[in-house]
Amino acid sequence: MTDVVFQSGQILYLACDQSRLYTEVIDILTDRQLGWVRPLLFVTPEDVRPLAAIRPLGWDAPNIANPPTVPDLIWPLEHFHPALDTDFLDLVARVQAQA
Repeated sequence: MTDVVFQSGQILYLACDQSRLYTEVIDILTDRQLGWVRPLLFVTPEDVRPLAAIRPLGWDAPNIANPPTVPDLIWPLEHFHPALDTDFLDLVARVQAQA
């Protein structure tokens, strides 16, 4: 079990090697220690890719006509890391600068 308490609307990420998938928490399934999350950005060392779910948050990259649509995930909470606001906002700024 995880000692970290996540809440709806919080930005978290999953890490694999040097890539990260940034997500927004939709709900926490406490009894099963699972998070229901919506993917927003996929980040590799070379690129920041916005996903379709980022549009409702008010961030859009006009040069990406059809960003990939990725389904929501239900994933074990122990694999998530809380994202720092400054890191996430910097990534969003990089997406908008690419526009």
